[in-house]
Amino acid sequence: MTRRTKTASFPEVAVAKSPMRIATLLVVGLVWIAACAWFAVQGLSGAIEDPAALLVFSALLAGIAGMLVWTVIDLVRRPGPVMVLAKDGLIAPFLGSDRPIPWADVQMRRSALGAWFMGIVLAVRIDPTIHTGRPGPARLFGPGGRRLDDGRVEVDIALPNIFAGGREKVIAMIMQRHVPAALAAAGIPPGGRKR
Repeated sequence: MTRRTKTASFPEVAVAKSPMRIATLLVVGLVWIAACAWFAVQGLSGAIEDPAALLVFSALLAGIAGMLVWTVIDLVRRPGPVMVLAKDGLIAPFLGSDRPIPWADVQMRRSALGAWFMGIVLAVRIDPTIHTGRPGPARLFGPGGRRLDDGRVEVDIALPNIFAGGREKVIAMIMQRHVPAALAAAGIPPGGRKR
């Protein structure tokens, strides 16, 4: 029997897309790719004495930038908001379903990307038969994640910062909802001991 969590004090919020942030990330990604291509051309033309390391490094950086651009375009082409912070949980269309993920199963992941201006990383526990999608190139690697005893999987989802209002606001709203829900799911009332 699942324990119901109370998040009614928080209004439903649709996290919209910011055209300015989208344009900025696309420009940064494309310039990054162009710079890597220029370095690769220099290496192949013999302008550099030992081009192998430069070519590998350029390919790696270009791949990262390409994944960023791909993810941004994939999120932008979907109609509506990036996600909805609903009463019952997180609605994340980029995961292939509009069914809410309970707030107790959604949290922020500390990572290099999550600490950077370019994005956030969500750690979510989902049913892989319901939430079958992944944003951008992540879908190429299959469902992935760590399988839990109840059949769900715990996956990390990297999202670029295309959020209207910025990533800090989104992080704060998600944590406001996750913490009390996780405490309630564990049987711990706010400010109290475990029942």
